[in-house]
Amino acid sequence: MENTFSRRSFLTHSAAAAGGIAMAGTVVDSLVSAAGAVTAAVGVDSIPTSGQRGGNLTVGVGSEIPKLLHFSGAQGKMDAAAFCIANAVYDPLFLSAADGKSVLPHLALSAVPDATFKQWTVTLRQGVTFHNGDAFNADNVVANYNAAHADLTVGLAIGPLIASVTKVSTYQVKYTTVMKWTSFPFQLAEQQISFMAHGSCLDSAGGKPMGTGPFKLTSLDDYNLVEGGGGSSVWHKNTNYWKKDASGNSLPYLDTLTFKVIVDPAARLQALRSTGSTSLDLMVNADGGSVKQMKLLVGNNIAARSGSNSSYKWVTDEDGAREPAINSIIMNTNQNYYGWKGPKVNGVAPQLSYPVGAVDPNSLEWNATARSVVGDVTIRQACAAAIDRDAYLKEMDGSIGQTSNGIFRAKIAGKTATAFYKDPKYPLVTLYKSGANKGKVDVTKPKKLVDDWKKAHPGVDPAFVIDIVAGNGAQSAAFVWIRDALAKIGITVKSRPLAQDILIQAKIDKKYDASTWSQFGGMTPDLNYVWFQSQDLIGHRVPNFVNFAQQTDKLLNDAMLTGMGAAAGSSAQQKAWQTVNARMAVNVPYLWLDSTVTMWAAKANVRNFAYANAATAASVNGSSRAYSPDGGSARWEHIWTA
Repeated sequence: MENTFSRRSFLTHSAAAAGGIAMAGTVVDSLVSAAGAVTAAVGVDSIPTSGQRGGNLTVGVGSEIPKLLHFSGAQGKMDAAAFCIANAVYDPLFLSAADGKSVLPHLALSAVPDATFKQWTVTLRQGVTFHNGDAFNADNVVANYNAAHADLTVGLAIGPLIASVTKVSTYQVKYTTVMKWTSFPFQLAEQQISFMAHGSCLDSAGGKPMGTGPFKLTSLDDYNLVEGGGGSSVWHKNTNYWKKDASGNSLPYLDTLTFKVIVDPAARLQALRSTGSTSLDLMVNADGGSVKQMKLLVGNNIAARSGSNSSYKWVTDEDGAREPAINSIIMNTNQNYYGWKGPKVNGVAPQLSYPVGAVDPNSLEWNATARSVVGDVTIRQACAAAIDRDAYLKEMDGSIGQTSNGIFRAKIAGKTATAFYKDPKYPLVTLYKSGANKGKVDVTKPKKLVDDWKKAHPGVDPAFVIDIVAGNGAQSAAFVWIRDALAKIGITVKSRPLAQDILIQAKIDKKYDASTWSQFGGMTPDLNYVWFQSQDLIGHRVPNFVNFAQQTDKLLNDAMLTGMGAAAGSSAQQKAWQTVNARMAVNVPYLWLDSTVTMWAAKANVRNFAYANAATAASVNGSSRAYSPDGGSARWEHIWTA
């Protein structure tokens, strides 16, 4: 199933947050880590001749942010599709390298820490201009940070991470982080605030999006996500784009780029396979069923991560260098806001109370006086033990990806678990080993947990509501699957279909019971700190409005800080993040399902969609392989049509 709040969520590539199970990046998350064997299949490293440059490309995505005319790295709740579009108009400071182990120069040339790893001096590229001809410099970087910090959504998310950004010189800035942070530069490649927008679209009134990127906005059509409708935006070539390819040719190659919103992943796949005015040239899809259909249509090769025939080409991120986003049901644990007090955090005074109610299963409206069922860990543990994740992967995602019991990849064909993985002891599902029910879930233990809970809470029904993205058929089907699994242990759930932006806002406001979710992929687990943080540096509980599940756990919080301060690749870093994973198996703030697999599929004439070069520190000519496509996003300047 597909979730539309990708890996990047409204903050980072790491977060795929709101919108559904198995959603598109987000919401989600990298593709191929090296060109190598996929060259022939997807046109990697192929530079068009002068006669082949130009042309148009129509791209199908799963969602679009409601106010595209003033979205930037400083505003809004960017999901995967928004990051996808943002990469056309804005440039980030850095790009992630193809091996996932370092960052490469882009708008910034270098990031040098002091001895504490809390102050990072970033040197910027000179000679870059915005779409209107204004020069890009340190003032723009400071302005983007200040606007992001002041935003009511983004500011609350970056406050626990970055203390300040100050100008050092015309082409140098200093980032001061809240904590010791050895992998901080990945934030400037994988996070929403890495995008550099012109000052004209940074204030609260917004304005036409303007960046230094390869394309400029031509037009924007309205759309209606509540009704499952679409819409489109058209972008034309920035003829003064600063970046060139490895041979010194001007980028981008395309003349125009059109993004079409098609909420339902099956309909998106059909649009790729169609012809005429409604067809797509390329689609981004993270629904397991649709991914499987494309694989069967085209055929597999190279360890099932790419394929091609005379009509189509595709690649997936099934063995990418980064951790994948994880499909789950996020649970509102109602832990963080039980009447704490303290100083202002990021300029916001802590409230004496916070909604701890529940969604009314009849009206589907928030009831602040209702008793939360999922706020009880016993109910969450029972749910986890009732969901056969292997069966879910097979039946709902066509065996695309792998089952999950935490935020790290446990296994993958032909490879060992990632360095951060250790069995977190997530609640086990017991299957019958013989008899008529062989292979089916033995619900004895989880049902007893529910029955005991009912005895301790007389008169309270073990029932709750799961939010899903309206118009997404894959999410509707996945909800029915989850509903039927929980019904067997005496838990009743209903669905609440919401437009993408409303679903996300419900998580920010904490006015939800549970929701389809896809999040937590990334080049480094440090990118997940903000989503789990609940303590300050001296152990006091603090408000964190993007800790959507509201889990409060000092052991988890301390482990994250240890991991962020440890040397990359060290045993201390690995053990710290293994502790984080283990604590979530105890708290069960998420019902883990399976990994998100993002597919990029295109008609055979689309070239270089699994390829991008980063400019070097010394030249604007691309020479080092960047990580692209990066989940739901790509570097559009390198793509062309034959």
